[in-house]
Amino acid sequence: VDTAANTIELPGHGLTTGTTVTYRTGGGLPVGGLVDGKDYTVIVADATHVQLANPSAPSTPLALSGGATLGNGPHGLGTDTETLAFD
Repeated sequence: VDTAANTIELPGHGLTTGTTVTYRTGGGLPVGGLVDGKDYTVIVADATHVQLANPSAPSTPLALSGGATLGNGPHGLGTDTETLAFD
């Protein structure tokens, strides 16, 4: 998670902007700005990074923060067909 760019690194993610994903903490603490079990809208930054937005404002990326919460993964973004894990 890059808190300066508000991006999540997911190499080879295959997601498209507008896709709905569900964030999961994997049992750890959540990334700051995200809530376990909540749906978010994907904004594709590039082939290896995505940003997340609230469905009510799908073009406005959420501000992510970390501190002690980063590294308490694996975290995941779930679609209807798969879950993409990240730390």
